[in-house]
Amino acid sequence: MKGQQQQGAHGTAQETKSPMTPEAAARVQAADAKAGSGGVEAGGFAARAQAAAAKNIPTPAQQQPQQSQQPGSGKQQQ
Repeated sequence: MKGQQQQGAHGTAQETKSPMTPEAAARVQAADAKAGSGGVEAGGFAARAQAAAAKNIPTPAQQQPQQSQQPGSGKQQQ
């Protein structure tokens, strides 16, 4: 869906750019806490951002295995 237009919460069209990351969710939560009484509201935007970021973290099964062997290193020596 990258680059597609979606209807925003206030009726404005906004372009989707990238999934929520844990770092971005932390920034949202920090800004929300600074603007309020130091905490964040359950079910508020900061909480939803944290939940979305948690869903976007790849599990070990989804990650690409890294090749630790160099070509030719798997051969047996005689």
